[in-house]
Amino acid sequence: MLKLKAMGCNGVRMAHNPHAPELYRLCDALGFFVIDEAFDEWENAKNKWWQGHNVYPPRHQGYAKDFPVWHQRDLENMVDAHRNHASIIAWSIGNEIDYPNDPYASARFEAMTGNNDANKSAKQRAYDPNRPDARRLAPLARQLAAIVKARDTTRPVTVGAAFPELSRHTGFFDPLDLVGYNYKEYLYEADHAHLPNTPLVGSENGHRYADWLHARDKAYISGQFLWTGIDYLGEAHGWPIHGSGAGLLTVAGFEKHSYHMRRSWWTDAPVAYIVTRPYVEAADKSFWSHPIARRWDGTGLVEILCFANGDEPRLQCGDAEIPLTFDAEQGYWTAHIAPRPYALLLETRRDGIVVARDELGPRGEAKKLEATVWQAPTDAAASCTAAGLSLDGVVQIECTLRDAAGTIAGDERIVSVGVDGGTLLGIENGDLSDNTSYAAPHRSTHDGRLIVFVRPSGPTRVRLSAAGLPDVFVQCE
Repeated sequence: MLKLKAMGCNGVRMAHNPHAPELYRLCDALGFFVIDEAFDEWENAKNKWWQGHNVYPPRHQGYAKDFPVWHQRDLENMVDAHRNHASIIAWSIGNEIDYPNDPYASARFEAMTGNNDANKSAKQRAYDPNRPDARRLAPLARQLAAIVKARDTTRPVTVGAAFPELSRHTGFFDPLDLVGYNYKEYLYEADHAHLPNTPLVGSENGHRYADWLHARDKAYISGQFLWTGIDYLGEAHGWPIHGSGAGLLTVAGFEKHSYHMRRSWWTDAPVAYIVTRPYVEAADKSFWSHPIARRWDGTGLVEILCFANGDEPRLQCGDAEIPLTFDAEQGYWTAHIAPRPYALLLETRRDGIVVARDELGPRGEAKKLEATVWQAPTDAAASCTAAGLSLDGVVQIECTLRDAAGTIAGDERIVSVGVDGGTLLGIENGDLSDNTSYAAPHRSTHDGRLIVFVRPSGPTRVRLSAAGLPDVFVQCE
């Protein structure tokens, strides 16, 4: 959460169910705005893509079967349990309940395609009168909004809408105080003209620079939320991948390259960060079109991407200054460079003064294993303690392979962990294709790093070992 805040994030839209009470207290303590969300289904089930996205037949195993009996009690309980949290700014009564043809349909549209549904068959996109009628959502929305207002009148009621081009005509939006649009940024301008007095928010947005500019430049868009801040287990795209890589942080809590790109957009703090990828002549030169890495060995024709947010940045390679071009579509600076046997140096300036620097050079073979016990900053620790959150119980040991120059090494090693006087809870490297058991006392580094979770019981000694490197010992309690 502190890393997300350092990136410029100040809001969290919860997923579609109540969460652990500690998470809400943490948001209170750290100063996040929270949209709390109750449901992903109402009285009709959505498709569950258990064999792959849009692979038929789907399954239907969700909240819809419980909605008729439990929706009022569950919604009341969520509001009652969380309404005294200062962090909560809105109650969401649903996520993508109006997803087109999944299951609701409308005769207003001959074909209805939702987020990521371009590959659906014509039959699945076509209007089918046997599907539930989308007009049914309006009375249900009124009912759910009334349940919330009966328990708390101090916060707005909202939804994350998947098909606003229909829902703004059916009455679905009428009982809402705030309307969230999921991946429909291109509708903002026209819909604001139709609904000038309705506050709009990007409840789930794309990761593109253009999507961010809507929130930055349009006064009537109050912000954007990204799916998702952190990678998570499940919703994978095929074995051996076992989780979603949609986050800006890995499941180990390590920053991805996209984190630093986002940081250059969202924060006023100075940013300088370099990544590279092989130069490819292609029509699509977006951030996600070709694999990028934080590697530079001075060989091959390379495209350099620079994330910076000051005045015009300066990139050097040895004594040569490398011209940079700002890509206004992607939101970063780029350069092409032929082989040069020198490190890359990026400087961000403000008013002529260097305020941020980043250097990227060759990464050598691992020579040592570095281990650091993570400590909460003093101010954050004090806020958490005041909110009733204990910071005791789990020690996080961040491990990094270093080369002879002290930079992150270019190779990987399996790290074995032994714990005396405590319990090894697990090891994570952030690699969603690594299916090493969490119960195993070893794991390979990924991009030179991993994190070890230990629960001490009194004085505890942790031994970290990697082939060819000196053992490292960490004392914790």
